[in-house]
Amino acid sequence: MGNISLVVSNRKKHKNESRILLAFHMANIPPSVKLVFTGDPDESLEDEIERKNLQDRVIFKGRVGNSELASLYKESLFLLFPSLYEGFGLPVIEAMSSGTAVITSSTTSLPEVAGDAAILVDPENTEEIALAIATFITIQI
Repeated sequence: MGNISLVVSNRKKHKNESRILLAFHMANIPPSVKLVFTGDPDESLEDEIERKNLQDRVIFKGRVGNSELASLYKESLFLLFPSLYEGFGLPVIEAMSSGTAVITSSTTSLPEVAGDAAILVDPENTEEIALAIATFITIQI
């Protein structure tokens, strides 16, 4: 698939998808970089994608099985997981075990799960998330 950043999510508000889209839109990165979400879009995300003119850069994979998810982790430049709260944050562990870089929240359980192996961002600071995205893209492309 190439230059993708992965969002493992489920359309719940605490997954912070609106800020993810805005940060991706704001990040100064090449248009060849795609944002790939697991699951199917909902109407509000589709509307946001259209308003930000990101139709060619955002992909929804639908429901993915374990082997496809493992492949997505390995193909991705990084996992983008700035959730507002998590009980554990399994996608962070899965990405790291695949050798995939991680951008995640500096709140709740996520810093403990990620340790010093991820870039930690304030999940409510869209500019900080955008800067982390741009930093990873600059390093890896």
